[in-house]
Amino acid sequence: RDFVKLLDSKIKIAAMLQSKQRLSARRDIRDFLTWFRRKSETSET
Repeated sequence: RDFVKLLDSKIKIAAMLQSKQRLSARRDIRDFLTWFRRKSETSET
């Protein structure tokens, strides 16, 4: 799935950029997931 590849690359990038702040990176990823889910929900409706 393209989305899985996109998400995987984003996680890797976030981990590289914030290797010293992994908790922050995880929060960023969670925010991205929430935003993406909301975006797909609105496009479906």
